[in-house]
Amino acid sequence: RGGAVSPTSDSAAAAAAEDMGAYLSRSYGASSSAGGGDDDSAPISGGTLPDALASARSRARLLVVYVPASKPSSKKGSGGKYDRAAVSSLLSGEVRKVADRKARKKEEYGCFDLYSAKKGTSEANAAIKVLRAKKPGKGTSPYLMVCYGAQGIDSSGRPRIIPKLLAQHHCNPPPSPASMASWLGALRKRHAREYASMHHSLREERYHRERTEGYRSSANEDRDRERREKEEEEERARKEREERERLKMLEKRREELRENLPDEPAAGAEGAITVALRFADGRTGRRRFAAAETELDVLFNWADAVFGVEREKVELSTMNGSKRFRYAGECSETLDEAGLGKMVGLRVTQLEEDEEESEEPDQEDESEDEDEEED
Repeated sequence: RGGAVSPTSDSAAAAAAEDMGAYLSRSYGASSSAGGGDDDSAPISGGTLPDALASARSRARLLVVYVPASKPSSKKGSGGKYDRAAVSSLLSGEVRKVADRKARKKEEYGCFDLYSAKKGTSEANAAIKVLRAKKPGKGTSPYLMVCYGAQGIDSSGRPRIIPKLLAQHHCNPPPSPASMASWLGALRKRHAREYASMHHSLREERYHRERTEGYRSSANEDRDRERREKEEEEERARKEREERERLKMLEKRREELRENLPDEPAAGAEGAITVALRFADGRTGRRRFAAAETELDVLFNWADAVFGVEREKVELSTMNGSKRFRYAGECSETLDEAGLGKMVGLRVTQLEEDEEESEEPDQEDESEDEDEEED
């Protein structure tokens, strides 16, 4: 029954801002003390019927529509007696109680929202026309109706609210607070199907929002994961490129180190020293050097160029551990000055990363037997 209506945002804001209850009470001299004071009165919205229906639908409530039979006169509170009685009932605590009562035991929503429009205004005339309300009494009775905002689809496929008149009170005379509460209570029971439909729609909308939010959250997580994976892949590729470049440069350096190793003195030559290297993987190496002319860093260059261990990442130590050496880069100390004997065995130990970053340990001054035998 009636045509489709579309809420407007401007009207919705106006309806939310204006409490028609205060206007009706002031204009028609109605009392709201029947239910125990102003705080017990149910709020009555103004604005347009479409906005009020949309608001009621969003709260799964039926809408009570009230249109006065007379305009307030210039004398304050001198409206028609039927309007005064009807407004007093609308503002009563009894009506507030039934309006906020749960429509169904297992649901959280109330039963009724209240709406009113000023007599003779376009909002009032539109509400009467859209709901196809019957003219009550002989013109001295106000319109008191209960309607339902049914869910529909317009020609473009968008949802719309279709107002349906469920009941109209004759208001001849208007009901007392108790009678109005009883009338609304009976309508609540009679229209359980409409409440069930609204509750179902709200649940479906909530599920849809949750699914949509879940999809968006999942999509965002997928994008974040893909971004992280891409960044990780790019970082891995960058490290691989850097490692390839490093190894390439390392190999070039080893070629240069091999070419620059000093000539090996003849066996038994004056001042010659024999150095034996022992690696953790079981490899060994032996070579003679001129003790007075060869710096300690040459031993690291030899280990790096011939045995493929990075000189900056190893430590050389005597077999008894009394002397430990690390690559210095600009070391001028010779093998003689380091106190190495004519034949010395050195362990080659791989340094951990934190050890590589620490300062080079002080070389011990303790001298080792010149003729220290290799283990």
